[in-house]
Amino acid sequence: MIYAFTGLKQSGKNTAARIWQHLDAYYNCKEIRHIVEAAEKQKNGDTSIATDISKYADPITYVTSRIGDDVAYSEWIERQFSEKLKQIICIITGCHPNDLAREEFRNTSSGFHKSPVCGGTYTYRELMDHVGTNLFRKELAANIWVNALLQEYKSHAYTQRPNWLITDMRMRNEAEAVKFLNGKIIRLVNTSEFTNLSNLPDTEYEVILIDADYTIENNKELPLENLIRQVGDIMSAENII
Repeated sequence: MIYAFTGLKQSGKNTAARIWQHLDAYYNCKEIRHIVEAAEKQKNGDTSIATDISKYADPITYVTSRIGDDVAYSEWIERQFSEKLKQIICIITGCHPNDLAREEFRNTSSGFHKSPVCGGTYTYRELMDHVGTNLFRKELAANIWVNALLQEYKSHAYTQRPNWLITDMRMRNEAEAVKFLNGKIIRLVNTSEFTNLSNLPDTEYEVILIDADYTIENNKELPLENLIRQVGDIMSAENII
């Protein structure tokens, strides 16, 4: 099954996916459920457990305490349509894949010059947009990045397909491909900041045209609990937890 997160940059797509993984582990992993049961007993007065494991007694507290940690006990795997594109960017610039995961790095100069008319150099974010959209999607094939990722998913037998969380859906053709595979789309909206839609680049503008199955209002001025509850509600509605 595929659930794809869409939304403008800094809307919380990766955070929502990480919450999804931690909630899945909390509710569905046998190893963690054993600890949860012990934590509930401790919370109700059982003093036989010396170590404080109270954070496991409540899913909100558990996820909040683990949000920065890698998820080792979830069947849900985070994937991105831009995986192959990022590999190309790393090859031509010499940067490391982990660098491209950092917002501050993506806004630095890549060293590649723009046309004389535009002047200046591409930031890594701009270079990814230029290479991914202008050089590949427009010149070679509109579905090139969609196919590069989803052919791996489709290579599995129908009953053995993996559980994926795609965290960078921005294009309508990506949405159509996920829908064709019976996947679901979750839109995140950062309600704590005003976004001037007239200034959005084409690759971001398409985001608002995608038809989503669910919408999460991610007010970043509120505690993380707000986002955790909304992700949990979707997972519950989809019978995942």
